[in-house]
Amino acid sequence: MADFKEELIQKLPRQSAEKVRALIEAKDLAYGGLRLAMAAVENCFQRLQQAETNATHAIQQLPQTRPHGAVERALEPIARVKAELERARAAEERARAAWEKFHFLGGLRDWSFKYLASGGQLAYDPLPPAKLAKGETPRQALERIRAEINQVEAAWNEAQRAPMPLAEIKSEIAATVDAIAARGAPSIDPRIRNGDPAKINHALRLETLNGSKVGDGGASFFVWLMRDQIINKLNAQTDALQIDRAMSDAVREKLFSDLADRRLDLERLEESIITTAAKEGMALDRRLDADPRAVLEVVETFDGERL
Repeated sequence: MADFKEELIQKLPRQSAEKVRALIEAKDLAYGGLRLAMAAVENCFQRLQQAETNATHAIQQLPQTRPHGAVERALEPIARVKAELERARAAEERARAAWEKFHFLGGLRDWSFKYLASGGQLAYDPLPPAKLAKGETPRQALERIRAEINQVEAAWNEAQRAPMPLAEIKSEIAATVDAIAARGAPSIDPRIRNGDPAKINHALRLETLNGSKVGDGGASFFVWLMRDQIINKLNAQTDALQIDRAMSDAVREKLFSDLADRRLDLERLEESIITTAAKEGMALDRRLDADPRAVLEVVETFDGERL
């Protein structure tokens, strides 16, 4: 995990910087626990190898008429160390999972660097109070809020897939055809006396010059020539479409804006619950894609004004 440099942290609002430093300390503690767990696994592995060597030597030293249970007794240390190794590996997995929960810091670092490097400004924006329903635990509240975040994400994805209304489709088609037709529209020059005052030969040319194609072989000219027929045929195809839940660009952009605001509000509530629970000794995990603005408790500003 790349470091969150102190030089960058100092550019954050004071309260946000202090929070980041505390999170980094917690991450480093988790990494220290992971290193200890990894060392324990390595120690067990080495002792297992030694136990296997000792058992092999002990068995080789037994007389040909081996006493009853002698081999089993020689192998017992191997079984004990194997059990220790399994426990150590399980502890290592838990320690690694605890450390990986801090990977969200990478997103905070990258967002902060890009935003501040582009000239952006940040102001501290305290989180709203953590609101729990009657009889609700912080963990249950977190699950409730995350369910709402998932609903917002589902609505966003649905809006992304939403088709355009028929009228907008036809308008886009006409604009596309007209742009091509404009490139192919001939211009008549009465001064040309070589038999081609409309420069049709030029419009129809397709040559190769220095490895590059010159002209379009008259494609745009024929689009100009048949502009109305092309649009009418495409409009007929459009009318035959079965479109459900169509959404204009204006409505869609407004919905995206509302959903983005709603998601940020929910993520700030989510962070409020996490930080409040932490003060009471309860550790709640952050999502790896948590919004940096919520975790850092900041708002973007420009010349002192909130964006």
